[in-house]
Amino acid sequence: MTSRSALRPRRLTGLLAATGVALLVSSCAEKPPSGEAGAPPSSSSSSAPSSEARASVEELTAALLPAEAFGPGAQVTTVNVQQLATNPGAVSPESTIDPDTCTEGVGGTQPAFTPDDGTIVAQTAVTETGATVEVLVDAEDIEGLTPDLADLVAQCPSVTVNAPDGSTATIDFTALEVPEVGDFSEAVTANLALTAPDGTNLTLTSLLAVAVDGDRFLFLQQAAPTSTPPDPAAFASLFEDAFEAQHDA
Repeated sequence: MTSRSALRPRRLTGLLAATGVALLVSSCAEKPPSGEAGAPPSSSSSSAPSSEARASVEELTAALLPAEAFGPGAQVTTVNVQQLATNPGAVSPESTIDPDTCTEGVGGTQPAFTPDDGTIVAQTAVTETGATVEVLVDAEDIEGLTPDLADLVAQCPSVTVNAPDGSTATIDFTALEVPEVGDFSEAVTANLALTAPDGTNLTLTSLLAVAVDGDRFLFLQQAAPTSTPPDPAAFASLFEDAFEAQHDA
């Protein structure tokens, strides 16, 4: 069992990615950044440092969930490391979180990895009702990549994020039950109420689960409008399927 006290989130890079990653997912899947085409589901779009000890990109890509796991009509697209780390939904580093002691914890919910972290693959699945992002990492320093969701819920059940553009968001975190898999697993529900500078209001519900399996880290997040939130039971089942897929690959 991985020591829980050793696991620490690493960075805060965006408000939407931390709480409503489905918006980023949809944007990346439908409109790749200028000059960078989205990779097809069957190809790899991540890179990793040269190391015989690490799984190859091809091996890790094969360990992702199959497209049919996300349901009929899902638009499944691979996402590269750059899209995860520099997404169009990210807010300025000048954004503040209240209470400020929660900045690190909220940042741990962001799937912001770099090629230096290890072998990384990711995919998004967009449906009419919401979106899902799955990230698999094979790395030596798994402890440095894994967020402490239980501590986030205990210490920061409600936070407010203020962005320089005038956007504000209130995020309420609650524990989410998922199957106990691997060396460690836990999950959280994030309910987001966002107010844009023009006064537009948006509410989202995001389910996030993580698992550690040896040198592998699994990140799964699903988000949808709060009016039609993701089904926790279905998400828990998908999380278990995702873990088994990478474990058996």
